[in-house]
Amino acid sequence: SPGGAYPQTSSFPIDPHTGPAQRIHQTLRGGSGTGAVGRPAEVALENRGLGSMGWSRAHRMNLWARVKNGEKAHDLFASLIKERTGYNLWNVGPPFQIDGSFGATAGVAEMLLQSHEGYIAPLAAIPAAWQSGSYKGLVARGNFTVSAAWENGIATTFNITSQKGGAATVYYPS
Repeated sequence: SPGGAYPQTSSFPIDPHTGPAQRIHQTLRGGSGTGAVGRPAEVALENRGLGSMGWSRAHRMNLWARVKNGEKAHDLFASLIKERTGYNLWNVGPPFQIDGSFGATAGVAEMLLQSHEGYIAPLAAIPAAWQSGSYKGLVARGNFTVSAAWENGIATTFNITSQKGGAATVYYPS
């Protein structure tokens, strides 16, 4: 298959057209998006390419963000907006594809915040195009509300609030 050889990691059937991307998602679901796990996922994603319909473009955007490659995730996001988004910001297929719209939103959130590896990683996959910005109110695993701001590609502020009274572990590379 074009996505490479990934073992089936669940008892659910794998669709032959989206199977490689499903296997990448299963592989990255709870583990690291880098190193020994992330590199094979990146190779499979490279083999899948960037062009596609809206929903699968959004899916790949999320996967690139998960392996912490903000540049590829941003490329997919930009092409999704430019080529597959209508004047009303709905993803067009044909026909209208709500999963492309929701998937792109999830992809942006995945670029801004990750917490699937046992720690909170604000700005996990920020692309160079987003030199400055901020967000408020994203929720990390463990019910932590996270806000962040950055200038010139470097974090200036993190605000992390536990909604249930727990300690947070935060990772931000210096």
